[in-house]
Amino acid sequence: MLVDWDTALVAPPERDLWSLAAEDPSIIDQYEASTGIRVERHALDLYRLTWDLTEIALYVDQFRRPHGDTEDTRVAWAGLECHLDPVRWSAPGS
Repeated sequence: MLVDWDTALVAPPERDLWSLAAEDPSIIDQYEASTGIRVERHALDLYRLTWDLTEIALYVDQFRRPHGDTEDTRVAWAGLECHLDPVRWSAPGS
């Protein structure tokens, strides 16, 4: 089990490992060797996609409300564009 203090939740390790493994795939092997817990690769994809869908929903909610052209909305728009990029939606290594 990992503890994510930013979004504290008791959850399967894949919930937080997906973002670490995106930066360094060897983290999965290190985690498995250290804990004896087998990481489910499909669950990593599920949590990665769940993260993106949550981000998209938050950005769309923000832009459906009245808003101005501010630095915050420009950053949010860039975030929305990033999370809508089809390249993000394909499984790593495919």
